[in-house]
Amino acid sequence: MLDATQEYVRELELKVARLEAATARIDLEYVQRRAHYDKTEAERRLVEAETRLTEGERGRREAERERGAVIAALGRRARRRLKPTTNE
Repeated sequence: MLDATQEYVRELELKVARLEAATARIDLEYVQRRAHYDKTEAERRLVEAETRLTEGERGRREAERERGAVIAALGRRARRRLKPTTNE
């Protein structure tokens, strides 16, 4: 009777160990998938931020060119107004 009880306990312990191993595999798989998702999401956000930075820098350069053109036009206009007229 004791041998049968011990055998039954061993079988139960083996089933518990198998279940724990299966749970550990599932947990590991979940963590790996989550890490992959987090990495992919971080890479996507990094690319998005780099794109916004590039577009922002391009916009800044264009605004500086336009500002320079406006200043040059205003300067030309001011010089024309300050030019002495020959009709006087």
